[in-house]
Amino acid sequence: MSSKRWKVKEVETDASVADTNESNLILTINSNRCADEDEIIAFKGIIGYMLERLDKVLLLKQGNVFSGYADLSEYLVEDVQVEVRYEIGPRFGRSHCHIFLHAKLSDRGSMMNVDITKVREYLIEQWGYNPHVNVKVVDNAVLNLSRYIRK
Repeated sequence: MSSKRWKVKEVETDASVADTNESNLILTINSNRCADEDEIIAFKGIIGYMLERLDKVLLLKQGNVFSGYADLSEYLVEDVQVEVRYEIGPRFGRSHCHIFLHAKLSDRGSMMNVDITKVREYLIEQWGYNPHVNVKVVDNAVLNLSRYIRK
């Protein structure tokens, strides 16, 4: 006796997603300083100022070619979505933040990226030292596979 353990679903073409791509990035910034109330207020102010000027650090990546925000904005289907979470590390008590950036682009061969050198330069200018900065691409392969099937 065998029981069916799968379900087949036929999907329709969705032209609105056929030639788009989504980029998801996590930008982590760690001040490497123990956090007190004044430090946290300053940290949030510095990061907030940078987030208001994302056009200075966001890039368009097409293959191995990087270009500025003006080129990226031509491919944006909708506004870049930004979520930020501020934290104090439980082990060392250092202030840091995680910034999630999401963009939907009108070309499957295009991606959003962050100019980490400019981010570091800005933070060094503000803090007077080099904090830890890291950018990770969040794999959205499952989403892209689902969209690819519907193209």
